[in-house]
Amino acid sequence: MASELGVQTIQHTNGTDALTIESDGRMVRDQVPRLLALRDPSVDVTALTQIDGWRTPEFAVGISESSGTFTLAKGGLYQISYHFIHQGNSGGVYFYHNGTRIFRSSYCEIVTSWATQNASFIYEFEDGDTFDLRPQYNITDLYGDSGNATVGSISVLWVG
Repeated sequence: MASELGVQTIQHTNGTDALTIESDGRMVRDQVPRLLALRDPSVDVTALTQIDGWRTPEFAVGISESSGTFTLAKGGLYQISYHFIHQGNSGGVYFYHNGTRIFRSSYCEIVTSWATQNASFIYEFEDGDTFDLRPQYNITDLYGDSGNATVGSISVLWVG
């Protein structure tokens, strides 16, 4: 015998909606921490300094960015993915957690005039932790655009 539970909203005891089930069956979790930041105007970046120049759309929840440092209000596992293009030296991009270098998250060789850096990984954080990305060597012309022609983004999503 199958059981059915019919609800529209699941809430915390403080009244915060945790999960909404829409009439088509789609589940919406409005409070899940998330962020998409796009590369803004092109910049040169000095080796081992934070990559800044991100612009964040209004749908960021529980994650903020300032001068290249991303702050996570809620701890847990996060999926972090980034992509950008640049000129300059071959080399990698380091992932820093709370100011400490953890690992080189991407690497590229300059074959033509442009190089691509890409990474996607899961990492665990505590409430209030920060992270940033720093190039191994100087980067010339980390490409960006204040409109919709930018080639570069970082997405961060809390997964549990």
